[in-house]
Amino acid sequence: MSDPLKIVLGYDATEVPGTYACMESILEHASKPVSFILLRQETLRKDNIYFKDRTPDEATEFSRSRFLAPYLVGYKDPVLFMDGADMIVKADIVELFESVPTGIDVAVVKHDYNPLEDRKFNGAAPQSRYPRKNWSSLMLFWANTSSCQRLTPRYVSEATGAELHQFHWITKRSLPAYAPKSDEQIVANRVYGLDEAWNWIPGHSEPRVSFEDAKVVHWTTGTPAQGVKVEYQPLWDKYHGKAAQIAA
Repeated sequence: MSDPLKIVLGYDATEVPGTYACMESILEHASKPVSFILLRQETLRKDNIYFKDRTPDEATEFSRSRFLAPYLVGYKDPVLFMDGADMIVKADIVELFESVPTGIDVAVVKHDYNPLEDRKFNGAAPQSRYPRKNWSSLMLFWANTSSCQRLTPRYVSEATGAELHQFHWITKRSLPAYAPKSDEQIVANRVYGLDEAWNWIPGHSEPRVSFEDAKVVHWTTGTPAQGVKVEYQPLWDKYHGKAAQIAA
């Protein structure tokens, strides 16, 4: 019997039912066992795994700690990170793991996402703009690579947000000696591009991918739990109602 697939979910104390809703949607569709790790910042601090003070630009408790995913599986298994509380899965998550080739450091949907609004979550948090935005909201790490092994508790706690979210932790050594070493070349060679269906953002991913073909729906600007009116709310309600009972 194979080991369960490893999935790390962002955890914010203000969004607990949403996290359970994401978990329920994964379990409903998964064709193999999965194992969840919740990024509860209080627990990470107690265990001295994460020690950076939260800054005003961090919209969630796991803005930086998400990059601890390879460490949390001992740098040996493929591990998926998902934002969690604002995502619902519509497909078998096993397909995602099986679609990623070896020989890369991490797989993401390479969004060209430039939000117009200055604030998100119904005005509760500032909207940051930076290159490769939303790439890190869903990441499948090939955790045993030399680049992923750089993501130690100390590095993740001390690195800047730009270093982490723009994938500057990927080392030039991960490319062949003859390969160009520019930032764009490193990303092109070591960050695998997933189909956009795996991180489908309403109002952004259309019309390239339809809602019917979406495999992970990501309400990145806010959810009904944050007082935000969203498109495709029946899908949210389907899982959130059951999860709210579990989390209560």
